[in-house]
Amino acid sequence: MIVFHIVKVLIWEAAKATGEYRPASLESEGFIHFSKVEQVVATANRFYRGQDGLVLLEVSCDRLNPFVTMPFLDTAAFLIYTFLYLSAQ
Repeated sequence: MIVFHIVKVLIWEAAKATGEYRPASLESEGFIHFSKVEQVVATANRFYRGQDGLVLLEVSCDRLNPFVTMPFLDTAAFLIYTFLYLSAQ
C-alpha cells in the first residue's frame, strides 16, 4: 500500500539530514497523518491551503513495516484518513 504525507520542505530537509522524521503529531497524538491517493487533494485543501514550500511524500507501507489502522472516519469532513502507528524501535 502507498500512502502520502504532506510536510514543509524545510522540515523534510532537516529530517533527511538527521535521518529521523518525527512530526509534532507523533508526539502529541501518537501517530503520523497519512492520506490515500484519492484523499491528497482534499487533505491539502483542508489543512495546507495557501501555504508554500510543501512537499508530498509517497510512502510504501511495506518498507516501514508499521501497524496500519484504517479507516478512521472524520465525521466533520466525511473523509477516511489513514493513520500509521510507528514503533519507537
